[in-house]
Amino acid sequence: MCVYESTELCHVAQWVSGFKSSGGRSTFNFQRSVLLSDPNHATKHTQKDYTPHLLQEINQYQQILPVDEFLKLILSCPDDLSEKKIDLILADEQFVAEVNAYMKPVKGEQERYRPFVCMLNRLAAVASKHYSAGLGVQFARNDPTIIRGSAAKRKPDTFGGDLRIFRDPPRKVEDMHKRGPSTDPLHWGEPSTFAELKFTGVPIEQTPIATDLPFGGTNSRLQPTSGTQGISRISSSSSAPVSSTDGLPRSAHAGGSAPATAKPSSRTHSKSMNVGKGAPIAIKPPSGTRSKSKPTLPSTTPASSTDGLPRSTHANGSAPAIIGSLSGAECSNPKSMSGSPGASLVSGRPSSNASGAGFAALATADAATRETPESQCASYALEMLSHGGLRTHVIGALVTDSSIELLYYDRSIIIKSSPFDFINDQVRLAKWVIGMIRLNAASWGFDSAIKRVYRYKDISQSGAVSKSLYNGSIMKLGPSWKLRIKDMIFNAHCIIGRATAVFLATVEKASGAEGRELVKQKKYVIVKLSNPAKSRTSETDIINHARARTSANEKWNRMLNHLPRVLYRCDRAEGRIQQALLARFGESYEMRVPKALVMEQLFPITQLINVTTVASVYQGIVEGSEWLHTECEILHRDISINNLMYRKAKNENGEDVIYGVLNDFDLALWGPAKGPQSKQHTGTKQFMSIDLLDHTRPCSHFHRHDLESIFYVMVFHLCGYHEGEEIAFPLQKWRKATGESLYESKNTLFMGVLPPATEHYIPLRKWITRLKTIFREGYLARSDATDNLEPFDEKTLGGHVTFRKFWDIINT
Repeated sequence: MCVYESTELCHVAQWVSGFKSSGGRSTFNFQRSVLLSDPNHATKHTQKDYTPHLLQEINQYQQILPVDEFLKLILSCPDDLSEKKIDLILADEQFVAEVNAYMKPVKGEQERYRPFVCMLNRLAAVASKHYSAGLGVQFARNDPTIIRGSAAKRKPDTFGGDLRIFRDPPRKVEDMHKRGPSTDPLHWGEPSTFAELKFTGVPIEQTPIATDLPFGGTNSRLQPTSGTQGISRISSSSSAPVSSTDGLPRSAHAGGSAPATAKPSSRTHSKSMNVGKGAPIAIKPPSGTRSKSKPTLPSTTPASSTDGLPRSTHANGSAPAIIGSLSGAECSNPKSMSGSPGASLVSGRPSSNASGAGFAALATADAATRETPESQCASYALEMLSHGGLRTHVIGALVTDSSIELLYYDRSIIIKSSPFDFINDQVRLAKWVIGMIRLNAASWGFDSAIKRVYRYKDISQSGAVSKSLYNGSIMKLGPSWKLRIKDMIFNAHCIIGRATAVFLATVEKASGAEGRELVKQKKYVIVKLSNPAKSRTSETDIINHARARTSANEKWNRMLNHLPRVLYRCDRAEGRIQQALLARFGESYEMRVPKALVMEQLFPITQLINVTTVASVYQGIVEGSEWLHTECEILHRDISINNLMYRKAKNENGEDVIYGVLNDFDLALWGPAKGPQSKQHTGTKQFMSIDLLDHTRPCSHFHRHDLESIFYVMVFHLCGYHEGEEIAFPLQKWRKATGESLYESKNTLFMGVLPPATEHYIPLRKWITRLKTIFREGYLARSDATDNLEPFDEKTLGGHVTFRKFWDIINT
C-alpha cells in the first residue's frame, strides 16, 4: 500500500470509499464535490500556500539599496531637486499639522492609517504645485476591506492610486481615509502602490532613529520650534543630514553628536530590529543612553552566490536564520531529512525508521513558513502582478512607526531600501512623494500593450479570480497588429519568472497575406505575452528551426502536426527601471525581454475524454519529443499539464483528426546554445524530474527528464480529471509544494501505489503503472551502483529509461 503523508491518508480514504463494484470491475463514484479548474490559474492560492514560496524568493532574490539610490533608480528622483522648493513644501502649515497628528500616542496601528494617508496626500498636493505630475497618486486607507480579484483575501493597510480610481466608480475620499472602501472594494488592478504599517507599541519620540540602524549614521530629532507643538522637520538647506561616503545621512552636529530630543526618552525598547538581510541591531540599551558598540552592517552590494544568483546576506555572508532553515531546491539536501514517509530512490532502499532529527527539521520548516512583514508586503506585490492586469513591476513601502523601507518587485529581483525616519528626515519623505507623483503609467509598471482597465463594475465579486478583466479590450502589438481580446486563458501567479499571460483573441488588423486572411476569417488565435531571459534563445527561433528541419526528410513531414505554429512575433521595449537595474547590478540582474507571440489556437489535452484519442495524442507527443531530441537537438525542459495540447485538423480525406502538440518552448535548450541560458530556472516544479529538484546533485538535462515529466502529466491527467474538469485527488497538493516536499512526495509515489484512474481512463492505468516501474528500477539501480562505486549511465538510468522502453509501454 502506498504510504502517504497525513494529508494524503485522508485522500486515500476518500478514494477507497469512492469505489463501488460494478460488473466485475472497479469504477469510481464521482458524486463527491468536483473542483472546477480556474481558467486563469491552475489552483486557488491562499496565504498559507504562497508564504513558503515568497520567503524563498525573498531569501534568494532580495537586494538592499541605500535609500538615496532607491529614490534615484526606481523613482527617477534627481539628486539636484531644488532645496528652496522642498523647504517651501515642508513649511506648509497643514502638512506640519498632519505630521504632528501622526505622532500622537496611539493604541494600535489602525489609529495611524488616517493621519498617515492625510500626511502623504497633503505633501503630494503641495508638491504638485512645484513639480509636474505624471499619473499622480493619492493615498487612502484600505484595511479592513479585502481587495477583489483573487482568492488570497489580502487587505493592505493603505494604498495609493491615481485620481481616476476615486472617481470611477465614485468613491468618497474622506470615507476612505476613515474606514477604507468598505462599500465599494478595490480590485487588484486599481492600486498603483501600497504601504503596510506596523506598530511596535513604543511612542514615536522614544523609538530609535531609523537611519542609525543600517549603516551607522546618526540623525536625531530636533527640538520643537517656538510656538509649534510636536517635532519640526530637518531643513534641506540648513540642518539636513550630512552625507557620508556611502551616501547615507549623518548628523550635522560637530563631532557627530546627537542634538537634544524633543522629549527625553523615559522608555526603553529591549527588542531587536532585523534590518533587511543584516544582522539583528540592538535598538536602545536599558540605561537610556546610546550604545557605543556599532551594529553589524548589511552589504549594500549584490553578493553573488555560487550559482550566480543575486543574494542579500548577513555581514558574514550567511543567510538570515529563519530563511536559512528552509530546505529543498534552494537550500539543504532534501534527502537528509529522516523520518519522512517512503524511501529515497537516490540514497537507498525503503526505511521505516523515523528519527528525532526528522521531526526537528519539520518543526524548523514550519517556523520558517510563518508570514513576516517582508513576505506580507511581497504577497501584495504578488497579487498586483498576477491579478491586477498586466504589470511589469510593483512599488511599495513598509512603515514601522516613523521608519520607512521602500520596496520594489519585478520579474528578476526584489529590492528593499535602507530605512529612513520620515519624522526627522522629511527631505527624503518629500523626495519619495515627489518621485511618486511624477511617475507615469509605465513607471508604475502598467503594461502599455493593453489600455489599462477601469471598468471594475463588470468584474467578479471578492474572492474570485477575474476571468473577464480584459474581455473586449484592444491589444496593440508592433506597428501593424491589433487584436481584440476574447478571454484571458492563463496568467502566471508569481513574482520572479517569465510571468506568462495567455489570451484568446481575434485579429482585427494585421500585416502580410496570412495576417489579412486571419482578419477576414475572424478565427480565434492565441496571444502569449512573456518575459524570458534576454540570454535565452527565442522560442520562435527554436520552433522555426524544428519546423524547417521537417523538410530534410520526407518521413519527417508528419512531425509538423505535433509542433506549434507562430503567426507573428513582437519583441517589446525593455523598461527604464529594468535597464537602470542592469547597469547597477550587472550580470547578477537577470535582464528580461518582454515578448509577444500570436499563435495558432490549440486546446488543452485534459479536455479529451475518448480513451483512444487520448492514447493517440500522448503517443504523438512522446514521438515528437524524441524526434526533437535526436534530429533537432532540442530538449523541451518544461513539460507540464499546461503545455501538452492538441490540434484539430483535417486529414487527406477531409476527415476530422486530432494531433498531440508539445507547446511552449520558452525554456527549451537548442544544441547550438552552450551552457545555461538563464540565472533562474522557472520551470514547473510540479512536473520536474526528481533529479532536477535535488540541487545537491547537479546534472545535465537529459531526455529522460522530459520523459519523466510526461509521466507525471499522465498521472495528473488520468487520475485527476473527469469530464474535462479537475477533481480532488492526493497529488493535487503538488501544485502548492516547495522543492523538498515535492522531492519526498515523488519518492513516495515511485515506492508506493498510484492513485486509481478516473472512469474514462481506466484502460490507460496500466501505462502509468508500468512507466512508474521503469523509473523506480532506474533510480534504485543508480543507488546500488553508487553504493558499490560502480560506473553508471546517467543518460538512461542504467538503460532502464529510454525512449524505446517508454514507447513500447504506451504503444500497447
